[in-house]
Amino acid sequence: MGLQGISVAFRGGYSFNPLNSDLGGNTGASVGAGVQIAPFEFDYALVPFGILGDTNRFSLTYRFEENPGQKTSTESENKTVAVDIKSQLSDYKTGALKQATFEIKPQARTEIKNWTLEIRDPSGNLLRTYSGKGVPPKQIAWDGKDSYGNIVPGGIFANYNFRTEDVRGQQMVSSNPLFKISGVSGNQITPGVMTPALAAILAQSQPVTAPVLPQNLEPVGVSRAFKIPSINFTENSSHIDSTYNDYLDSVSKLIQKYPNARVYIEGRSFREGTDSEALQLSQDRADAVLRYLVEKGKVSPENLYARGHGQEEIQASDEEIAESKNRRVDIVILTK
Repeated sequence: MGLQGISVAFRGGYSFNPLNSDLGGNTGASVGAGVQIAPFEFDYALVPFGILGDTNRFSLTYRFEENPGQKTSTESENKTVAVDIKSQLSDYKTGALKQATFEIKPQARTEIKNWTLEIRDPSGNLLRTYSGKGVPPKQIAWDGKDSYGNIVPGGIFANYNFRTEDVRGQQMVSSNPLFKISGVSGNQITPGVMTPALAAILAQSQPVTAPVLPQNLEPVGVSRAFKIPSINFTENSSHIDSTYNDYLDSVSKLIQKYPNARVYIEGRSFREGTDSEALQLSQDRADAVLRYLVEKGKVSPENLYARGHGQEEIQASDEEIAESKNRRVDIVILTK
């Protein structure tokens, strides 16, 4: 019986053990009682042993509370699967993906029996399936196409479902949108619909990828000019992203091969303040590249010319992504 956290128990019994018959008197019978007042337990038992007398047994037990942060054996078996995704867009206007790389990180790789990765559109229709037995690969790459080889418009709106089953039959599932856009509120996204505002955000959210100079780059035209890839900047900033360091080091070595070359460093901006503010920002960007070439690339400043052009919309026919292309610096090397 129990009363407001107090538990009381009574017990009695008889043991027909022939080995105790020689003791005579009262043998075999026993009675006892116990009281529990958490976290303490008190127990008493009376066991007669004939001519040897009676045995009185007492015990006091204290039960320690389970650590809240400690998982039970059942909970520890419920392992999860971590999935990181790196996506690359191929078309900002349609939202088609060039590639989405899934990095799979299950906690217990040796216990996995089979796995399945499903990619579905916002309506739940299956686009592509990958599956296998045993431990899944560390990376799975989706090329943005359906099972028939067709490019999926709006691939950024797809969802994925990654499921594993271990040797005990337990399933672990990870389900999320394929493409997560930081800093975008819900009212800026309509599932399956690319808007100009969303396209502009996506263009800005893509990771910076520095260009690479071709190994066999040769000057062209009457001026024997090198026209090399541009350096892009974030909004209202003249800071050169560190991912461009290796690229600018290669540009420095190229310039040093032509000591008499004239190098024009052209800064540009796009919708960044007033015309005068944008002009100054474009000049700051050009000056930042010039300083890098001189201070870190060890290029002589004698024939380097930095000039800001302000807000000139030069690249990108789609207005919503023009800003990501026009906040840049061009480098033109004339060797003749």
